[in-house]
Amino acid sequence: MRDTYPLRTPRNFSSPGEAAGRSQRMADFTSCSSSSVRSISLFAPEFTERKVRRFPWGKVEALLDVKKGLIGQVRFFGDFFGLESREALEKVFTGCPYKEDDIRKRLADFPLEEYFRGVDREEFCEFLTR
Repeated sequence: MRDTYPLRTPRNFSSPGEAAGRSQRMADFTSCSSSSVRSISLFAPEFTERKVRRFPWGKVEALLDVKKGLIGQVRFFGDFFGLESREALEKVFTGCPYKEDDIRKRLADFPLEEYFRGVDREEFCEFLTR
């Protein structure tokens, strides 16, 4: 027998009242196998620091993997707009000491505006380190 875990499934509701009533019933749940849950967790990034902030230009969630004072990996998520893919930005931080001055130096000549439209460089550096 497989282990199963409840997951919320999307529903179409004809009215807000119907949505409120149905969202509390168990009929809104479906199940998946434990192997599916393990597969999902393989793609979740490991991290030691989680930063979340809403800026005027969008919300950013930064997941940082910091070991022995060095950034091993950074992943950015959110509803911000940028012209470039975030992977190049994430690679800039690999091996960087997790200190505000060092992060500022790494981003000094980096075109941060192409990744986060409307970003203030100083505010972004502060966000990552505090």
